[in-house]
Amino acid sequence: MALMECTECRKEVSDEAASCPHCGKVINVSAARSGRSVRALIALLVLAGVVAGYYKFFMPSSQKDVVARVAATSSVGVVVVPWVDRAEAALKAQLRTPGQLDVLGNSIVNVTHPTGNNAKVGHHAIRKAGDAVILAVAVDWTGGILGTAYRTSVEWRFTESRHESLEITGDNSLTGVSDSAKQDLEEYFERELYPVVSRNAGAR
Repeated sequence: MALMECTECRKEVSDEAASCPHCGKVINVSAARSGRSVRALIALLVLAGVVAGYYKFFMPSSQKDVVARVAATSSVGVVVVPWVDRAEAALKAQLRTPGQLDVLGNSIVNVTHPTGNNAKVGHHAIRKAGDAVILAVAVDWTGGILGTAYRTSVEWRFTESRHESLEITGDNSLTGVSDSAKQDLEEYFERELYPVVSRNAGAR
């Protein structure tokens, strides 16, 4: 660092200074730009913090789904909105798509009870648990010679980094769900559903 004379006020100033501390004349253009860049970055980080705080503590939950879906498509949103919120919103949006619940219900019954018919999702719920998202699904279907009504319920848990588990939480059929069918169903959720939800949630 060397001292030099300001061309405007003729006082001594560092040659590394962005501007003269006495009169304000720009001395080092790259230092001045660098200072502005740092200030702009700090301002953006403060703004992101304010938005994240509002989102987490004050925003009504009815608006969070909309914000989370939009956030998944923008790089700023990926930083501000937690992944678990984006994933929950992405899964809700996917299941609201016409026909998707039917596809899910049929897939569950086709794997767990291949001779089952008339699969319909009777109930589904999505919730967050820490850094995981959990989808609970109950599928009503008919089977057997008499077309008896049955219900198979599953619970799928996943995080940003991986599919975690699939549990059969209920099945009132006479045969139950075999271990191999459970494994096949877990592979379906891991290979078919998880990549779609993860991509739609905007992984970092």
